[in-house]
Amino acid sequence: MSCPIYPDTGSFDFRRTPWYKGVMDEHREYRTSILLFSCLVSAVFILVLAALHCAGIRQLDVVVASLSFAGLALETFLIYRFKANRFLCHVAIVQLAGVLLVSFYTSNAFGVHILLMMVFPVIAIQLRGSLTGLLWSMAMYTGMGVGACLHYFGIAPWAITGEHLGISIGSSAVVLGLTYFSNRRNDRLVHRLTKNMLFNRLTGLPNREMLPYNIDPDCPHILAIIKIENFSEMSAHFGFDFADTITEFTAGKLKGGEHRWGFRTYQLKFNEFALLIRCNLVPAVADAVQLLCEISASIDFSSLPWDGDSVRLVYRIGATIINPLVSDDPRSALSRADIALKRAVSAQHQITIYTEDADERDSSWNYIKRFSELVRNKEEKSFRAVFQPIFHSDGLVVAWYEALLRIRHEDGSYSSIYPYLSIARATGFYSYLTDFMVRSAADMIMEYDVDVSVNISIKDIVRPEFVILIDEVYDRIRNRTGRIIFEILESDELIQLDKCLWFIEYIARYGFKIAIDDFGSGYSNYISLINLPVHIVKIDGTLIRKIHTDESARTLVEGIVHFCRKANKQTVAEFVEDEAVYASLSNLDIDFLQGYYLATPELPADLVFKESAETGC
Repeated sequence: MSCPIYPDTGSFDFRRTPWYKGVMDEHREYRTSILLFSCLVSAVFILVLAALHCAGIRQLDVVVASLSFAGLALETFLIYRFKANRFLCHVAIVQLAGVLLVSFYTSNAFGVHILLMMVFPVIAIQLRGSLTGLLWSMAMYTGMGVGACLHYFGIAPWAITGEHLGISIGSSAVVLGLTYFSNRRNDRLVHRLTKNMLFNRLTGLPNREMLPYNIDPDCPHILAIIKIENFSEMSAHFGFDFADTITEFTAGKLKGGEHRWGFRTYQLKFNEFALLIRCNLVPAVADAVQLLCEISASIDFSSLPWDGDSVRLVYRIGATIINPLVSDDPRSALSRADIALKRAVSAQHQITIYTEDADERDSSWNYIKRFSELVRNKEEKSFRAVFQPIFHSDGLVVAWYEALLRIRHEDGSYSSIYPYLSIARATGFYSYLTDFMVRSAADMIMEYDVDVSVNISIKDIVRPEFVILIDEVYDRIRNRTGRIIFEILESDELIQLDKCLWFIEYIARYGFKIAIDDFGSGYSNYISLINLPVHIVKIDGTLIRKIHTDESARTLVEGIVHFCRKANKQTVAEFVEDEAVYASLSNLDIDFLQGYYLATPELPADLVFKESAETGC
């Protein structure tokens, strides 16, 4: 290999990561500042009292009371300004009880004032932000003020003794010790919390949040994502317990190969793992593929032992090369590896390395641009519905209108929504578009009282909000004769027969109908077509376009028409775009025709409405 890897001896320790070190350095800095500030305040009180004593000022109680009450404002601010530590609040209460107990056995209670002044700043700092700390402060200062007044009026002549100074210094040492050990306890809690947040509970592997912090910016790496492609299928058949078994099995295999190959394993999802491989030199693509092949072959994590047999797991690997000479965001590297993984899955390759090209950059830019246009149209409410007539076989009488969505561009022009549909599905925008078209169809029916067809997906059928919308639409148009025809794609929607059947039965009570769109483009599931009470079958336009030039396409269309006529379902020929196609359809017994040769999609105001004949569907 031209890119030998650094061996990673020993287990992964997240405490060595820059992220954890940063958190702990900040925590230690905070703890140190608390201790230094506490000691400083205590020292200031001691120095002030010592200076007053050396100056021969005898009424130290008045000075002490003044300093105490002046400090009340500062301590109250600290209590409200910062957060509290409940454990140390309890420590402070115990300390206060001890101080009061000492005062009963002290011949000169003025020493208690000195003790409190030196001990209290440490305690008060730890009580910051708590109501308990505020009440404790007020009670202590009130007691100190009362004691000072008693001494001032000669009721209780007190003086400072060495005994009291010793008690003060000892108490301060105790509180400082408690502060230190409490912060050690905080360290352990932070350690435990960090581990729970950054490591997978099931496998013990660090998660994706740790990955960017462990990429050395001065060293080349190979970042690979391993996906168990049949994970969802296996989980569906065997249950969630078996899913955990798959995850633990794969994690164990990967962790077992870390020492030999020197990579670190991260868990991204239940069925996705990342390998971070640090290299001496920037590897070539071929070297990276070879290395990943060797790792994959040596680990051999494809067969999972199960009930005396083995279950074969299918893995795909997508990877990218991180070059330290190129300014790169670690999260960008993860995105590139994910793109490579998607390519491996779509092309059915076991390993794919990310290679950036102009087409990929253009594709990413177009994706962002189109998503922005979707958002802008939603915010500006500039989506538009146009309607294309669907004619009877004579091409003269309109049977109904199909609602088609148009998106507005920044220059004011409109175009088809079709190039945006994949983005809409991926980003959750599709539901909004469907709802918009259903409402637009209802507006068309209310205005012109005609039948209107709308495209929907299986995701709409199972969406409760969509069913509620259908109820609302029916309430609007119930007094009109026009009804909605819902078109479902044949290629990927008819596989969920139970959901489709429920939906068809639900809308049938409103007089709504179901059409199968693009039939013949996908799997041509005739069995599903028989089981569903579908009214209309729209033959895929790619077949219709070739019907006058391709005998195989014509034969397939004839078979679909014959089947539908036997099954008592009506047919629509889409994409009738020229006279040759129109003439070729004249003797095929197709019920309805749709295409630009007959009429283009228009706004309702631009349509020439003819008296529609009964569709009979």
